[in-house]
Order: sequence, then C-alpha cells, then structure tokens
Amino acid sequence: MGAREFTTEAERTRRRDHVGAVGDAAFGKRRNWHPDMAEAIKAVTGREIGRARIAQWFLTTADMKPVPLWVMAALPEIAAAAAADLRERAGALDAEIAEMEDEGNSPAQGEPDAPEESVQESEPAAAEAAPDDGPAFDIDAPYLMVDAGLVPRREPEHEPEPEPAPPTGWRSKFAEENAHCWRSIVYR
Repeated sequence: MGAREFTTEAERTRRRDHVGAVGDAAFGKRRNWHPDMAEAIKAVTGREIGRARIAQWFLTTADMKPVPLWVMAALPEIAAAAAADLRERAGALDAEIAEMEDEGNSPAQGEPDAPEESVQESEPAAAEAAPDDGPAFDIDAPYLMVDAGLVPRREPEHEPEPEPAPPTGWRSKFAEENAHCWRSIVYR
C-alpha cells in the first residue's frame, strides 16, 4: 500500500470528474458502471479494486474517498481500450445496418405488401361471402334475450362444496367444564 496522498478539494473533484467521464463514455450512462470500471482498472494495472471503493469516489458526503494517483495514471489506457471497443462495436453495427439495407425491407412471402399478391379489402370480400338475405345477425342478441328474461339463464353446472365440519378433538377438562361460559364471553 502506497503513501497517503493529500489532495485539495479541487484536485479531488477534477480526478472524480475524469473517472466519471471515462466511466460514462466507456460503459454507458447507466446507474452502476462501477464493476466494469473495476475490471478495467485490474486489466490495466493488475491491482484489484472493489466496486465499492469506486462508488466511494462519487459520494457527496464526508465519506468521499479520493481517486488514487495510480488510477489516474491508468485512466488514459482504460479510455483508449474502451474507445477501441466502442469503435469495434460501432463497426459491427454499421455492417449489420448495411446488410439489412442490402437485403431490403421487402415483405416476406404471404405478407400483404408482397409484390406477387394483391391487397384484398375486407368489405367487398365479406359482401360476396355473405349476401344480404335478411336481417343482419346481431352477435349480442343471445345476451340481450337472457337479460330480458326471454331465455332462462344457465346456472353453473358444478355444485358448491359442502361446509367443512366443525373441528372435533380433544379438549381439556377445564375447557369442558367452562364451555357454557365461552359463548357469553365471546358474544358480549
């Protein structure tokens, strides 16, 4: 363990801001990127640091810990590695976008906008399938007839379960002798 550094408040803030900026840019502005930063610090320096220690750097209370100088020395390398990773992922995303654009966004076989099929409207097809031979069928008619009392309401087919029998079992001699008092005590 190295010697304790004595830094000014301005230096602490500057260091904390640099670590925060690299952490946000490298790992995204999500709530908790501290474990990822701890892994990156270990990968670059070989020194293990807990995510809790990194979280202590960002406290706004008197418990705030300063960012060590050895972490500040490793920060440019961590940022460079993260930038390379982001460029690689951006390249993969760009390639995926190009592949999707090359394939086009043509609909699959059987979809309405496929070039070999025509789009059919539902109204003319429905009129051809069901010619008007009388009054229209009302889907709500059976329910209205039940509500009006014209058709009896169907009762459920299952029978209600019987009431459970009162518990039986052993009672103490005291309970047997004073059972006549319980009803008057409970129901007063």
